[in-house]
Amino acid sequence: MSAGGLDLLNVLPHFMRNDPQVRGYTDVVARELARVEELIEEQRTQWFPQQLSLSEYVAVWEFNLGLPIQTPGLTINQRAVIVASHLRKRHAASGADWLATLEGAFGTGSWSYKEDVNPYQLRLTIPYGSGTLTALGVLTLAREVTPAHIDVTVTYDGGGGGGSFIVGVSLVGIGQI
Repeated sequence: MSAGGLDLLNVLPHFMRNDPQVRGYTDVVARELARVEELIEEQRTQWFPQQLSLSEYVAVWEFNLGLPIQTPGLTINQRAVIVASHLRKRHAASGADWLATLEGAFGTGSWSYKEDVNPYQLRLTIPYGSGTLTALGVLTLAREVTPAHIDVTVTYDGGGGGGSFIVGVSLVGIGQI
């Protein structure tokens, strides 16, 4: 018998506690109550974007906020950070907030950025072929948390002396961007 079933038996009159049918019924009810309580707890915790850990709940938030649903290459945690940043008025209040948001989503050291490549432009560089960061995922979050007057581009770093190239630009390999 489950612990919840034993707890329920304690509130019954003494003459019913030893009846096998009552014990069986009480155990079934206790297990069902435990399952319902777990479901309620899951719903309660998944309601807040900072605590999202299940893909289906993240997808509901993405749909409701008009974000790309289940962006390939992003983990559930990264998608949850995008949802949370979208809810925080879509931009960071300071440079430190911006950096903290992106580092929270993508990790420290797996990407870099350069300011003022051109006036009001910001270039993010991610490793090519990393498997965890995709240009679309990085660009989506960066545009969400970057003020609207700053243009954001994503660059893949070729590594190994291969140079770098900007996603969506066709002049790759000739030294022009």
